[in-house]
Amino acid sequence: MRAFLDELGEEGLTRVCEYKLLSGQPGASPFWQLFQHVVNHASYHRGQVTTMLRQLGEKPAKSMDMIAYYRTLSGLGARG
Repeated sequence: MRAFLDELGEEGLTRVCEYKLLSGQPGASPFWQLFQHVVNHASYHRGQVTTMLRQLGEKPAKSMDMIAYYRTLSGLGARG
């Protein structure tokens, strides 16, 4: 993903990507909207899985929040 973004460049974020919807209809969106959609869509499904696990009486997976990931990388832990 990072290599793609680097190649796309800042100006490329506004470039429109054309595609076909599952219904067969044509669609088009700028890349920046598609990238936001990917993040939002993944969050939606993580929430669904967490809910299903709780309904089954299981513990949800360990936190996957971005801030927790960045804290791990920086070595700051919970101090932020």
